[in-house]
Amino acid sequence: MLYGYNDCVSLNALRTSIAKSKKKVKPRKLPPTDDSLLLHLLRCVYQLLIWRSALSPTSLPDPVDFGYIVNTESILYVPQMMTQAAAAPELMSDIVCCCTNSCDDECVCCSNEQPCTEACGCKGSHAGESLCRNLFTILATVELEGSEEM
Repeated sequence: MLYGYNDCVSLNALRTSIAKSKKKVKPRKLPPTDDSLLLHLLRCVYQLLIWRSALSPTSLPDPVDFGYIVNTESILYVPQMMTQAAAAPELMSDIVCCCTNSCDDECVCCSNEQPCTEACGCKGSHAGESLCRNLFTILATVELEGSEEM
């Protein structure tokens, strides 16, 4: 049983099942992907290795093998959250926000790195009173306008 569901064999299948259900679910309320859970568990194991060897000098394994990546700017190890997409592309295209204007940090589309569309509350508009400020919508609009000029 995962998150109260008996018939799901993986977290990815459960996420898909919940997302396709008729209930509206905030993306942050969905369970993690199989991929992100594995990376999280690897980081937990690495932390346990550090704690276990805290009182004795030891050499630790490379953090990259335990869910971390090297930040090229600061040369520090940072957690790698996912190596795969958060959801299938067909699910990502179904995300809509309820923003009435000027989408901000609370915008579901923005937090999922998706442009707003005409199905959204803001209509993905850049004109008039309902000005969508989702960066991904702006970038998509600029790309679309650029391709129309060619």
